[in-house]
Amino acid sequence: MNDGKGTAALLATMVIFGSSYAITKVGLEGISPLVLSFARSIVACVFLCATILVKGDSGVFITKIKDEWKYFAALGMTGVALFNILQNVGIKLTSSALAGTLHNTIPLFILILSWVFLHEKITNPKIIGIFTGLAGVCIIVFVGSDFTDMLHSQTVVGNAMVLGSAVMWAVYTLLNKHMSKHYNPLFLTTSAYIFGSLFLLPVAVSMEHIGSLASLSVKTWSIVLYLGIFCSGITFLLWNYALSRMDSTKASV
Repeated sequence: MNDGKGTAALLATMVIFGSSYAITKVGLEGISPLVLSFARSIVACVFLCATILVKGDSGVFITKIKDEWKYFAALGMTGVALFNILQNVGIKLTSSALAGTLHNTIPLFILILSWVFLHEKITNPKIIGIFTGLAGVCIIVFVGSDFTDMLHSQTVVGNAMVLGSAVMWAVYTLLNKHMSKHYNPLFLTTSAYIFGSLFLLPVAVSMEHIGSLASLSVKTWSIVLYLGIFCSGITFLLWNYALSRMDSTKASV
């Protein structure tokens, strides 16, 4: 399916989300990975809930949450909680450049999972396109100055966690694609962040000093707000909108 609006939404998504790796790396200088995950999720949650209130859809949304909470909880666990924890801790341990590069494996994971669970057809152009892209990724990594860093034990763990976040995003994408037949992108995104925030709260409280949020600098809070509103709320909305208009493998590429 060739959809101009869906493609435009994806381009906007990548322009915004592409900035998140470097910005997250800077933000982690003033806040721990798990607290950042929670704070970013809460900001996105407030932004999205406010959007639903302004649109006057809160009653319908609450009803949908009650009816399909298990599916929405799965979205929150994979696309928000686990995705953010693995990504933020991974970026803390590796470089933002490597993290962004490793996330280019997402189309491969989505291609495999879409074939297994959604029975999407794997065409030769899809295979050639994805593996050509991965070849480019390998060239960037292996000839870049960051390659020697990949051999350090801490960086290896960080890279593994970033790859884990890519897998979580692939699972989230497939769940979202399945549910996009029944719910609009705003409902799907907001429900994911509500449940994702609930999952992140006990993790942040038990493993980190969440009271540190009160002492964050203006710079760090600006980063949290940017990541929450733009790199989470808006990009998730655009991504979910695109998924409702094209197949998941094409969207991921």
